[in-house]
Amino acid sequence: MIVAIATLAWTIYNDHRTRTPDPPPSSIARQVRITLRDQDMPLPPGAERITEVVATEITRQATPPGSHAQDPSAGAHHPGEKDDPGPT
Repeated sequence: MIVAIATLAWTIYNDHRTRTPDPPPSSIARQVRITLRDQDMPLPPGAERITEVVATEITRQATPPGSHAQDPSAGAHHPGEKDDPGPT
């Protein structure tokens, strides 16, 4: 059930992202619940909480396009790395 909820939430998140760059987790979770009810899928106890957590984590972990430059680890050098990896 968790995998089904996560897969559906990811699909809904991507659909919402085409209209809104940063869709709120509550919107994703609500749409997941609506879709599952429309499919007459029996939901076990705790499914609503699972849906909320999955939607929150998807929106928190997803990286919007072009935001790699805002990543604090982007461009960071690690011990042993050369500044110029090209031929010398």
